[in-house]
Amino acid sequence: MVGNIEDVVVTSAWRGRGIGCRLLAAMEEWARKHGLRRLQLLADSGNRRALDFYEKQNWTETKLVGLQKRL
Repeated sequence: MVGNIEDVVVTSAWRGRGIGCRLLAAMEEWARKHGLRRLQLLADSGNRRALDFYEKQNWTETKLVGLQKRL
């Protein structure tokens, strides 16, 4: 089973205090507890700050392409 994570946001006034790290760790713990084998995380390709943060947390970029259709 795979878990999908979207829109991990820490307001700017609280960034740099480890909140994002703790949120991701809690999500990983929950996923393991519930038998998930993999997590996927969506982030905007232009959000370099977020992508750098995720890379530091040992997340790796994939070759998947996200698609959407607005209704």
